[in-house]
Amino acid sequence: MILKEITNNVRIKEGYAAIEKYCLLLLCYPNCSVKFLSNQLSLPIPLISAIKNECKKRGLIETNKGISLTKNGEKIIREELGLENLIIERYLEMLDTTKTNQLLLKIPVLHDIFQNRPSADVTLDQSKCEINTALKRVIFMLENEFLLNKKIACIGDDDLISVMFCFILKYIFGGKKHYCYITVFDKDIRIIDYIRKIVDQYCLSITCIVHCLENTIDAKYLAQFDCFTSDPPYTLAGLELFLSRGIELLKRERLLSIFLSYARKTITDLYAIQTYFLRSGLLIHAIERNFNRYEGAQILGGVSDYYHLLTTDKASSSMIGEYHELLYTRQQNPKIRRYRCKSCKKIYKIGENKTYKTIEVLKNQGCPICGKEKFILLKQKER
Repeated sequence: MILKEITNNVRIKEGYAAIEKYCLLLLCYPNCSVKFLSNQLSLPIPLISAIKNECKKRGLIETNKGISLTKNGEKIIREELGLENLIIERYLEMLDTTKTNQLLLKIPVLHDIFQNRPSADVTLDQSKCEINTALKRVIFMLENEFLLNKKIACIGDDDLISVMFCFILKYIFGGKKHYCYITVFDKDIRIIDYIRKIVDQYCLSITCIVHCLENTIDAKYLAQFDCFTSDPPYTLAGLELFLSRGIELLKRERLLSIFLSYARKTITDLYAIQTYFLRSGLLIHAIERNFNRYEGAQILGGVSDYYHLLTTDKASSSMIGEYHELLYTRQQNPKIRRYRCKSCKKIYKIGENKTYKTIEVLKNQGCPICGKEKFILLKQKER
């Protein structure tokens, strides 16, 4: 492959991924300058010039008015990067965050899909992100990493990032073939069944695996993925376990991306988190504060941060084997809440070891006395 040859000749530390991004920029922005490419790729100008010279030797580019692909160069690059069907105008439109609402209007089915997803299971620290947040995450991922022909893992996916990602791919590839494949690992069978239903209905490139992350992952999935995304439990143990499993899924390469949504924490917890990143061989590339918005989510205050992490040569899992400790918030900090039926006034205790673990379960089943579904949380002094 020509682009592999260029990578080897330039001997770029950032590897083949940098060449992929370089070529994608040339596809999107004809007649661009060396300085523009340097700024976009965060690479020194001499290195950009070296890549340019290697491309020019092979007839991929011309430099009459800035750097542009030749017709043959565009053909070769599209073929080698699996972008034969990529519609550049739609791709650039997708990257324009000012047009988020317009983009959702062009894919109206997404509103129904997100509206009808399973209710959040708070015992698993689930909080459903808003549809605009799901789209923003996908845009951020595509903007910051070349993921158009990669294997992506979703470590838990109650936010349906896999579904959003695939619908965006269908849009920017005009519904034609692409080479990006997503695998979802989730213990919640409701989520898995719902995604599988959507996959079958809309022919999406998603594989769903029912898996409890407290258990080790089947060896056939290890070291197979180019990237993973996760919105783990809000406990430090949950963060460490989900990231550990994700690192095991990644290929043994440096500078692979991890996209992590995580609740805002105290300074003490943030220090522990960043210490864990360092210990696990992960680099914080970017932090977007208050990036994620959730429906309800009282624990999160309705928002959480978005981390873009990169693997280093020392990236490794810190949790090997089975996990048997308390993992979720309600396990580590069990609380008993009392709710009164608004109709018959019957009072119910809600908690981890009670008949109803969450108020959502009670609402779904209805009051056993009168069958109504509206309940009032009693204040502390009323309990």
